[in-house]
Amino acid sequence: YHDNVTVRGKTLVRRALEQGVAAGVFRVMDTEAMVRVLMAPLLNLAMWRHSFASCVGDDADTGRYLDAYLDLTLHGLLARPGAQQ
Repeated sequence: YHDNVTVRGKTLVRRALEQGVAAGVFRVMDTEAMVRVLMAPLLNLAMWRHSFASCVGDDADTGRYLDAYLDLTLHGLLARPGAQQ
């Protein structure tokens, strides 16, 4: 699982970030740290849905969670014209 899912997923995210920075779409960042920051909320959601939610009867809307996550992620990474790099 680690090699086939985790490593591949982190590599995909890392490459997307690097390409976004190179194209000037994303701001310059610590890519390795950002990969972990971006993956953590998704892992938390998976753990919650498959472990804790069944214990507490939580029916949280996964779609709303992912919409909020993507909104925060994409707007937080965007390069701002004229900003210091």
